[in-house]
Amino acid sequence: NAEKFATFATLSGGRYDGAALEEAWRNVLFNQFHDLLPGSGIREIYLDAQERYRAAQEVGTHELDRALATIAASLDTFKATGTPVIVFNPLAWERNDLARVRLPGEGSWAVFDAKGIEVASQIVSAGRYAREILFVARGVPSLGYAVFELRQQKPAAVRTSLAVSKNGIENGILKIVVDPATGWLTSLVDKRTGRE
Repeated sequence: NAEKFATFATLSGGRYDGAALEEAWRNVLFNQFHDLLPGSGIREIYLDAQERYRAAQEVGTHELDRALATIAASLDTFKATGTPVIVFNPLAWERNDLARVRLPGEGSWAVFDAKGIEVASQIVSAGRYAREILFVARGVPSLGYAVFELRQQKPAAVRTSLAVSKNGIENGILKIVVDPATGWLTSLVDKRTGRE
């Protein structure tokens, strides 16, 4: 991903640090020798391998973050009335996936797509002091991005068939019963077929 987006970033004036990425690859590939892969080596080679993987990840994360920042800075997000959120897709196909964004402040927040349509979202705790908003980023193009917008406002009510009780949860597809003493599932019924 670092290589892909670093390449794309060069189109926006970014720098492709081939030497750093080659160093990262050398660290990864060095760990592919015959004693390490099957687990037949001595303890020390695993300690060395862990350090090489850490070093490779550090380079990859740095280069990816720098490339994404360069690309994001070149995008026109000035039409947004709230805070723009750019979701990148490194895959070779369109993607729908869960996105997490750290909230910049207190209060209620809502997420909107590029057409200004509100996207269902949920605010969750992210540690003692921070909060994040979760939403499904739909239709993010392959090897591309989609821009969403974060607005400080109360989200619209979402209609759902979800029902929660003391011992279970149910929607239009599944009915789940939980043993409150153990937390184990005591029943899982597919409502479409009626099968347990």
